[in-house]
Amino acid sequence: MSRKIEIWVAVVTICVTIPMSFLAEIFFSVPAALVTGFGLTIIGLFVDLKINLHSHRLKLEGELEQMKRELPSRTGFPLVTEYLRLKDGPCPLFRSAAEGVYMNALTELRSLGSHRLRLTDMTEVYHWLEYLFCEIPMIKQIRAVSCGELAEWSDTSNWWGTSYLRIHDAAYSHGVMLQRIFIVERNRRAYDPVFRTNLAHHIDVLVATQEHVNPDDLAFAGNSIAFYDVHALPVYALVAKHDPNAQLQEMIIYGDQEDIKPIIEVHRRFESVAEPYRPSRDDAGASIKSKNVK
Repeated sequence: MSRKIEIWVAVVTICVTIPMSFLAEIFFSVPAALVTGFGLTIIGLFVDLKINLHSHRLKLEGELEQMKRELPSRTGFPLVTEYLRLKDGPCPLFRSAAEGVYMNALTELRSLGSHRLRLTDMTEVYHWLEYLFCEIPMIKQIRAVSCGELAEWSDTSNWWGTSYLRIHDAAYSHGVMLQRIFIVERNRRAYDPVFRTNLAHHIDVLVATQEHVNPDDLAFAGNSIAFYDVHALPVYALVAKHDPNAQLQEMIIYGDQEDIKPIIEVHRRFESVAEPYRPSRDDAGASIKSKNVK
């Protein structure tokens, strides 16, 4: 199409230039005829240049569109590739679904970009807990706080009683120091089996009563864990939020020091009012009797 336009412009230019030059030579001087012819030639060149630029612009736009489609797959971005394929597809249902999935992915990536990992699925919770406890060599101390989880800790047949304690054993075998502060109501005796179980899994147990802690601190980080490196500097922290039935609603793992610092400060306040748990002689006797029965 652009080639036809170029030919047409050339023909028009010749048809106009020659007669105009001839007429100018008749009615005006020869220099005037030359100027007229030169001017018309310049006009023709400008028109030709404009047509060429338009043609190149259309070609460039096509190449950019093609690059936009190919670049994600070439650079290893399959998510973007699939999103663009579905977005440009004929089906409105899958276009809409792709938009929702893509926006959710962007939201999660932005959260990760701010060094926050939000979890609600228990399988994912356990996966990342195991990773923090067992797969990061720089972590040398793990200090946790537990409140209101008596039922979970008491039931040794559930997930907390098996897999969760197992990753504590694995961390301990890698030289990690483990500590847990239990914040309990006044009846501390109800927790004794839980305390003993934690001690048996190499966890230093501290106990504080709810009346001695700030309610705001308890609401903010009553169930949380801080992870420290070999220099006793915090590198990660997590906070678990539960519903009134003690079911996990959300766990957030933080990697930014601005988020970690307030959690560490609360932990220190808890520790300042907590006491190390020491099993009583009755507890020790019960434990020995239990072993003898077995």
